[in-house]
Order: sequence, then structure tokens, then C-alpha cells
Amino acid sequence: ASDSRTKLTFLWPLIASPHVTAETRSDEQQTPVFADDELAEELAPGGRLEQMVSLGSRLPVTWVVDPDLLASVAAMAGKYEVESGDTTVPGKNQAVARQWLTALEKVVEDGKVIALPFADPDLASIAHRGKNVSGTLSHL
Repeated sequence: ASDSRTKLTFLWPLIASPHVTAETRSDEQQTPVFADDELAEELAPGGRLEQMVSLGSRLPVTWVVDPDLLASVAAMAGKYEVESGDTTVPGKNQAVARQWLTALEKVVEDGKVIALPFADPDLASIAHRGKNVSGTLSHL
């Protein structure tokens, strides 16, 4: 007898607004510069992204992850700077970033993970106008 139950998948999105600027320091590591430190608040205990990982760890979900978020958190886990007026100050939330990445690695280890396009682009706009924009769908 075949299983006639409807199969469902719960998509669990891990997405954040871009926080890393296009600027980097001219040092050997090309230290990334963040526009603000709001991402750290989302990663910290009780923050939105921390809660998403915590709640998702207890549910049968398919993780849908923006690679830009992972790249940003990985950058934050090392040396980074934050814009402050006309200058930058050293970032101080490396431990929060490392803790969140470790928690995420544990919960997705045996789960299903789907990567979104980098930096959560407007897919509807790309679908409608992408052939006219170099680097998107213009090669199709």
C-alpha cells in the first residue's frame, strides 16, 4: 500500500539585510567594514537570528540560507570594523558571531539546506528585467 498522505516541507529562512559595506581597510587582511553593528544584536542570545536557529533546531525544517548572511557572520567572527560617523571603530562582537555560527553548524549538520541567491536579490525584478541587466540573465 502506498502512502497517500500529503508530504509537506517547512522552509525556515535565515536572511538578513546586508550589513557589510563595499569598503575594506587597506591592511593585509583587508578588514571588512560594517555599516553598523545591528547584525550582532540579531545574532546575540534573544536576537532574531539566534531565535530562528534555536527554534528551527527543534522542528523538522528545510533551512533556506542567504550566503551573504553566512559571509557577513564569518567576517564578523574575525577582525572587523564598524562605521562611526566619518571614521571606523573596531568591532567587538566576534564571540557572538562565532557562537551563532557554531550553533547553526550543529543544527544543519544532518538537515536539508538550500542556498538562496546571494544578498536576497529582488527575484521578481530580475525575472522581469534581468535580460537587460549585465551579469544577471543577459547571457540567456
